[in-house]
Amino acid sequence: MTEARERLDFILKLARDCRLGVHDLSRERASRAGDYARFNLPFELGLQWALKERDKRILVFERKKYDLQRAFSDFNALDPRAHSNRKANVLREVREFLNGDPLSRDVPGPERLKDLKAEFATVLQAVICPQLGIRRSKIGFADYVRSAAGWISTKFRK
Repeated sequence: MTEARERLDFILKLARDCRLGVHDLSRERASRAGDYARFNLPFELGLQWALKERDKRILVFERKKYDLQRAFSDFNALDPRAHSNRKANVLREVREFLNGDPLSRDVPGPERLKDLKAEFATVLQAVICPQLGIRRSKIGFADYVRSAAGWISTKFRK
């Protein structure tokens, strides 16, 4: 099986298994004239939407309100949130999204989320990557997701 096929199978498994999805489509543009925009994230969103069941929730980000509508009017059905390219807006919206989930509990505030992100980055660099034998700059998507999930479950185990 090719690496691309393994990645797609992993993404399909995540889309099927996850009740919540967050997709930031704000950077889905060509970087220069004549270049193609990358469509990985819209593709992944489409997969998750196609597999969506009643209890699944999806949060979609765009840079400015109605940006996505210019390319694809059906995005309005997802009620995308504009973050104006500000991390504070992303944190606030994600926290509200998680807080609105009936199975979520004790969602930390934005400042605590920033601290947790920094803490995970340190653990990833100093502990997880050396254990995996991978440089931080070379960690793959699947290893990153598994590492983050493992760290979160250990950190918040009650």
